[in-house]
Amino acid sequence: MEEAASDPLDLYLESIAEFEPMGPEECLEDHEALAKTGSRAEADARERLVEAHLTMVYQLALTFTSRNPEVGALALIQAGNEALLQAASEHSPTGDIDGTEFQAFAQRLVDETMRNAGGDDPSDGGLAGDREPRRPHPPAGTLGAERDHA
Repeated sequence: MEEAASDPLDLYLESIAEFEPMGPEECLEDHEALAKTGSRAEADARERLVEAHLTMVYQLALTFTSRNPEVGALALIQAGNEALLQAASEHSPTGDIDGTEFQAFAQRLVDETMRNAGGDDPSDGGLAGDREPRRPHPPAGTLGAERDHA
């Protein structure tokens, strides 16, 4: 019998593991639904965007806490998830021709929110400031491995 995880971060990771990362193609598919303001399809598309980017929030929180160990990862995850919800509400798919616009928009908003929540020095460019926006999801089967090595 497997032992249940008791660490709050492990429990959170288990709870988000069921949500698959969304590639640019899937983002583009959801854009048609996002254009139907007020529809159930729009709500479903926004929910899928949030769920597909929960691992991004988790990874940014771990990166942040590795740089600032005194900041609690769970507090950063909560702030990051709220920023992700805000990004999904504010995102307009107009002009997103390759499906990566939401990813970059959400990552900037989550990064900024975490820096503000944790008192990080914004002069260093934040967590994502020194790299181009990219798809930060790990390959299948490696989710959480970076935490074990942190």
